[in-house]
Amino acid sequence: MDDSYIQIYNVQVNEVKTKLKGHHKRITGLAFSNSLNVLISAGEDYQVN
Repeated sequence: MDDSYIQIYNVQVNEVKTKLKGHHKRITGLAFSNSLNVLISAGEDYQVN
């Protein structure tokens, strides 16, 4: 598995809905704001997306 992708997974149908690429190295943190409808990631490449 490539640790530089975020996979959005639908557990009801047991499938990956989409893969998000935004880091060049391993992703180390992930946060979701339901009120802002935003997904934020941090990685070993020192980026926040």
